[in-house]
Order: sequence, then structure tokens, then C-alpha cells
Amino acid sequence: MATRTPTEPVILRPGQAAALISCAIGLSAIWLFPLVTGSTSVFMAVMAWLRGERRALRIIPVALACAALGLFLETLPRSFFT
Repeated sequence: MATRTPTEPVILRPGQAAALISCAIGLSAIWLFPLVTGSTSVFMAVMAWLRGERRALRIIPVALACAALGLFLETLPRSFFT
């Protein structure tokens, strides 16, 4: 097994950066503009999947669930949170 030295840069494979960004955006869909951030996250996950990142298919249902939870939380009255 090859080990890398601490000074070597970490190189991401194609699609990994888009998958990481998609995951972060998807999780933020709970609190920030669920329709916009949720759909952006799904779009980024599909882009990552098309570039060869297999784990991006796991991000799509998570992003949709976070967007649905965010939309549900928006429908609750303000008094629920105080």
C-alpha cells in the first residue's frame, strides 16, 4: 500500500468536488431556501454522477429529503419555534 507524504497535495477524482459541494448544499436546504438549494444540490449530484462519481447517487435522496424537511419547517407557525 502506497503512503503519501504530508506535503503531497490531495487530488480529487473527477466528480468528487461536485459531490462534496452537492452534499453541503443539500444539507443547507433544511435552513436556507429549500426549493432553490435542494434543486441545486440534485443538479450538482447528477453532474457528479455523470462525471463518474458513484456515491453521488446517494446524495440525491438525501438532498430531496432535506428539501422536503425544509419545506415542512417553513409551513410551521412562528410560535412553534419560540
